[in-house]
Amino acid sequence: MIKIDYQFTTTTPLHTGSDQDAGIMKTLRRQKIAIDQPIIFDTQFTDQARREAIVSILYAIYKSIDWDKIDQNRLRGLWDEMYSKVVKSSGCKNRYEFFNTLCSAWNIRSVYDDSILETLDKLTDAEFFETIRNETHYLVLRLRQRTKQKDNEPSLFEQPKTEMNKYTKTYEMVPCISGNSIRGALRRLVMYDFCKIVGIKKADKDIYHQWFTGGILNDSTQYEDIELRERLLRLNPMLGVFGSAIGKQTIEGMISVGFAYPVCSEIGTGENSYWEYLDTVFQTRLDSSKTEKQIEIEGKHENPDQMKYEYEVFAKGTKFTHGFRMLDFDDLSVSAFWHVIKLFKQNPIVCGMWARGNAEIDLSELPDGDDSLYLNHIAEKAEEIRNEFMG
Repeated sequence: MIKIDYQFTTTTPLHTGSDQDAGIMKTLRRQKIAIDQPIIFDTQFTDQARREAIVSILYAIYKSIDWDKIDQNRLRGLWDEMYSKVVKSSGCKNRYEFFNTLCSAWNIRSVYDDSILETLDKLTDAEFFETIRNETHYLVLRLRQRTKQKDNEPSLFEQPKTEMNKYTKTYEMVPCISGNSIRGALRRLVMYDFCKIVGIKKADKDIYHQWFTGGILNDSTQYEDIELRERLLRLNPMLGVFGSAIGKQTIEGMISVGFAYPVCSEIGTGENSYWEYLDTVFQTRLDSSKTEKQIEIEGKHENPDQMKYEYEVFAKGTKFTHGFRMLDFDDLSVSAFWHVIKLFKQNPIVCGMWARGNAEIDLSELPDGDDSLYLNHIAEKAEEIRNEFMG
């Protein structure tokens, strides 16, 4: 078996393409990971009192927002925006920096409620961030409840109680890049390369799916056709590397692509928390046809619609651990594997939003291997391959 364990570094922001929305912000994909050394620290607050203490800090910021500068359209998405800004501010190093960042996000110059200083000082960074990062939905909901209450009414919140407790955490939700997403991108990359080398310019839908997406199970082949299997593997060795489905039979791939995890303290590979490497990118979408002056646009010219959105990214310079495994069954497949690595280094792109300046990585630590056997093989078989798959 070939084993490759290496590190790569982001050379642009990197977004994992998660479908989960946090307010107006798309968040990174996360995976639950057990911590080798559980996080344990002393706290002066009970669990609920600590939550209410943090809500009181958020409420002080809320009261300091200049609401005259917030238009009605923005107010409709107020709590989505609040959630997004709290998540974004959670990447700070300490609670005071968090406080400053969240105030800046709302264009607040001065906070008028100085009663929260004592609470802010009593909390530790560890308990503050563990709570606010893992219970954001609850905290924002409690803040929303608090804002509906008049200041002269009895508080819905208890005063934070000071009694020594221990906080213990045994797992962490770590953002990562799935091995399947990297494997899928590599599969398409090498199959396009294969078609280019052998001169294939058209293929039917079944062949396309067998090569580019892993195939579709159907009734076209209802028995294990060993001869067909061997012929396909001989003509396109990459099918043996990545696997595929042909009729009702499957070819199991020989390559294993691991998850990529940030080098961080949470999983014991670095000194700093992964939160220090997170950032958000702000984007807008605007209907420019309504503001176009150089070209006459037919139709109604109403006020341009602009949509604002953010997405969470790993910052440029974030290091990741990653790995490949390849079953060493035959020389041709091994040579094909090294061609996969070569193409990956030539096209160092993972995840999405490359067109918006994301997704590029430095793969200089990834080793090289000999791919000449594979290249010579498909060059020799090019005519046979074209006759087989292009009719």
